[in-house]
Amino acid sequence: MYKYALVVLLLFIFGLINLFGVRPDLLQKQIVAFVLGSILFFVVRSIKPLFYFENATTLYILGLTLLFLTYIVGAEFNGAKRWIDFGFYQLQTSEVFKVTFLIFFSSLFAKHKDILSSPFLFVRSLLYVIPGLILIFFQPDLGTSLVFGLVYFVMLLMSSVPKKHVFTGVVVGIVLLPLFWLVLQPYQKNRITSFISPEQHNESVSYNMRQSIITVGSGKIVGKGLGVGTQSKLSFLPEKHTDFAFASLIEQFGLIGGLLVIALLSTLFLFFMHRAYELRNEREPVRQFQFFYTMGFSVFFFLHVFINIGMNLGMLPVAGLPLPFISYGGTFIMMLLMGMALAI
Repeated sequence: MYKYALVVLLLFIFGLINLFGVRPDLLQKQIVAFVLGSILFFVVRSIKPLFYFENATTLYILGLTLLFLTYIVGAEFNGAKRWIDFGFYQLQTSEVFKVTFLIFFSSLFAKHKDILSSPFLFVRSLLYVIPGLILIFFQPDLGTSLVFGLVYFVMLLMSSVPKKHVFTGVVVGIVLLPLFWLVLQPYQKNRITSFISPEQHNESVSYNMRQSIITVGSGKIVGKGLGVGTQSKLSFLPEKHTDFAFASLIEQFGLIGGLLVIALLSTLFLFFMHRAYELRNEREPVRQFQFFYTMGFSVFFFLHVFINIGMNLGMLPVAGLPLPFISYGGTFIMMLLMGMALAI
């Protein structure tokens, strides 16, 4: 566990230093979130995996309930209703759902490893996943809902899915793609089309992506220095401490700083994958549960890193996914640490 702790601590320190350079007023909140997340980590670790395995359905219902309550009592920020405001703290319910989602489907696939050999069980698993995806999608949060879908798909593949089911799922997805486009919000469509053809959109539509690319380029090899990045300090770069924290980090610490963070994130991901590899041949249900959970958590982690860095570099559409331990976000960092407890 010490190797995980060292890499996480180094990443968090990098994130704190970067945050100090762009939004020092949020430093204390991020530290408090990390401390609380560390406490949650040890609490979760102190409970045997059997508890989560046996109570997966209850935890999943709790996660779905929180998502549903967001529509009733949730606070709205920037046109999105993703948080429940407790006054002293805003809880992002989709982050809590990530952990309960992994626990539930890991338990389901461990109990029915041949779930995809039976059409009934396969359809039942789809019915379980759809409500959560819909609730997140209409918050609206397209990026997170797509990540959940991809994690579910990978976990299905780990359940020895027959090739015919993979082919059928891909075909159905392609057929339904036009319907998916129809339900997207206008700004979500603009994010996708402006990424594909930025020259055909006005400055306001592709502003975030353009500014992120400019910010990354301005950092060059060694960066401009802590707190002196013009793009971030003068607020040309939007969401400089959250969605585009990686761009602001490169502006301050250059290509060297960016590559170092990528190396640390890659190391942590490989640790997770190695743990999943160790569990791959386990036959006991609870150990299989741990395998599916660790694999699912690894995919969640990888997608957050890949998509966030991709959009910061202008290689992917803006999706609003935070970068682990670098982006500011209380619920995200607490759930990340709590989720890690079952994955290592």
